[in-house]
Amino acid sequence: MQLLETTYPFDPREEMPYDEIMAELTKHADESDSRYVKGYVEYYKGSVTQYYKPDDLDASKVYFEKMLEYLPDEFMTVYTSEANAAFNAKEYAAVIEIYEKLLEKNKEYTAAYPAIAEAAFLAGDEEKLASALDRYDENDSLRLSLEMRFALREKDLKKAAAVRARANKMLLPEAEKIFNELLAKQTIEQENRTKLLNYAEFAMWDAAFALVQDDVDEAFRIANDRAFNYVYYCAYLTNDSSVFSQSILNMTTLSASLAKNDEAIGMVAQIGSCDENTQKVIEIFGCITIAGAVVRAFFEHVFLKAFHVPVEDRAYLQHNELFGHVEHEPVHSFAKGFCVCFLPGFIVCLIGAVIALPAALQLFLMGVTPRSIVSGSISAMFYVCAALLIFSLCLFCHAFPTYEDALYLWESRKEANVAARILLFVPMVLMRAGAFLARFGVWQLLAIAAVVVWIIRM
Repeated sequence: MQLLETTYPFDPREEMPYDEIMAELTKHADESDSRYVKGYVEYYKGSVTQYYKPDDLDASKVYFEKMLEYLPDEFMTVYTSEANAAFNAKEYAAVIEIYEKLLEKNKEYTAAYPAIAEAAFLAGDEEKLASALDRYDENDSLRLSLEMRFALREKDLKKAAAVRARANKMLLPEAEKIFNELLAKQTIEQENRTKLLNYAEFAMWDAAFALVQDDVDEAFRIANDRAFNYVYYCAYLTNDSSVFSQSILNMTTLSASLAKNDEAIGMVAQIGSCDENTQKVIEIFGCITIAGAVVRAFFEHVFLKAFHVPVEDRAYLQHNELFGHVEHEPVHSFAKGFCVCFLPGFIVCLIGAVIALPAALQLFLMGVTPRSIVSGSISAMFYVCAALLIFSLCLFCHAFPTYEDALYLWESRKEANVAARILLFVPMVLMRAGAFLARFGVWQLLAIAAVVVWIIRM
């Protein structure tokens, strides 16, 4: 939706007549020969319809179907948006049907299963609920989280106790083992990181169960010692604060407040503050090098499409660590993952080098100055070369993938053969180190420093 909100001179959140917005959108579509534009116009119509007529799913469904006709490759966007619209309209059977259509086209979209389970639970469809849960192993932490959540909603404490017993027997020993190894080695593999984070999600619901039983101390112990600490150390070792879900922070704060533990409340507040500060740094430095961010995200999007990696959010300029990147599903193939991480940055650097080289030759070798030495008039060549050089620096600042992608690639290297590991070792190390520094705006700081030094010495 961000793309469309910057394309049109109005926003559906403004108080505008529904018919007027539809007329403007239809006019915009008729004036365009692009199927891309027409498809997203229909998508926008569906979104506007949901805003003005939130219970009229049939009205917006027409536009989603048209978008599929215009842009069949964008089925992920269409189906997930349509499913959200159906969920908001409380049409839970429609939600299930839409996600089943999505799974027919993309069987790897595992996020559909908890959504189907949620809709089936709310619809009272026990058969669909059982089918969705059966996609997981009986003692999978994600399945147990769903079962605990549903049991608490039904106020079935007996069922919730049975889920806790299964988790304590099958999941807790492994989670504690992984956590103890994490503390001892000060490192964690991607597979174990996923397991620990999934268990932390279950622990949050387990803490809620303890609160329902009025066992405040037990709720705090579970929320703090398991959910919060597991996520905290995963975030610390991987330098990825995005693993903190708001629900875990809220549950830890609630249980700590009830247990009157000010130290834990302060720790959670500090995490939120750090996250806000990081976000401000990303926004400030992102705006400085926005041109490079857009180019990097564009090529990243191209390669995600080329390798058929599902894209979750097409927005190029998100106000978080995905600024200048495209949010996507994990790339399960090592070869594809390496290409998605490496090639966009390589192309961005190549473009930057092609632009920077002639500009640098003019400025530093041939001595072009702001004013002509002979006539004293303003030199247009100087300002053109300076602009090109600054643009190339913006490109270089966005040469690296997200730290999460770089880390995932590093962990998945075990799938590659020995020759590939040796050959690609240096590029993977550079990408991981570069992505880590990029999270703190180091490359933008170096670019700014280089420009300042050049201006001073000029």
